[in-house]
Amino acid sequence: MLNCKITKIPDTFCDTSVSGVLKVALVNWSEGYTFTSSGEGCEIDTIDLKEQHFLPINVADNSAYANANANAGSSSDNKSIMHQVGGLINRLDCNVQSDWKNYLMGRVIFAVLTKNHQVLIFGADNGLTATNFDFATGTAEADAQGITFLYEGLQKNAPLIVKDWATIRALYPEGTSDVI
Repeated sequence: MLNCKITKIPDTFCDTSVSGVLKVALVNWSEGYTFTSSGEGCEIDTIDLKEQHFLPINVADNSAYANANANAGSSSDNKSIMHQVGGLINRLDCNVQSDWKNYLMGRVIFAVLTKNHQVLIFGADNGLTATNFDFATGTAEADAQGITFLYEGLQKNAPLIVKDWATIRALYPEGTSDVI
C-alpha cells in the first residue's frame, strides 16, 4: 500500500459562502488539450483547446450542480474520483433537438462557475458522458419543462481550479456571449 502524507490543512469556510452554480459551459473532450498554471499556485490561467471552443449552456436558475466524489477502492490503483455535472436546460429547442444524439454519445469537459465565483473544470482526464438526458413537460403547475442532464465520469484527479471565468469566456466561439 502506498503511504502518503497530508501536509496542508484546508482553509476554513467564509461566513458569506453561497452554494450553487452561476454558469456552465462544455467542450468536446480531447487528450490534446492543455491546462497550464503560470503562477506558483495551482490555478489554471491558460487553456489550449486546439481548435475547439467552450459552448455556454443556458441552464434554469438554481438547477445546475457539480460534484466530485472520491471512490476509495481496496488498493492504491483502485482510487478514482467520480466527476458529475448536471442541471436543467430551460427548454427543448431546435439546436438541442438537432444535436440530441451527440449529447448522448459524446464525451465532454465542463467549465463551471459557482456562485462563490470559483471556476472549476470537470472531466479533464477522461471526459464525462451523459448518463441522463431527459425531456419532460411536467404534470403540474410549476413543474419543469426542459431537459434534465447528468454527465459523469471517473477521473484520476480532482476538478481543476481556473483563475477566473474570463479564461473560459476567451475560449467561446467568436460572437458568442454568456447566456446568463
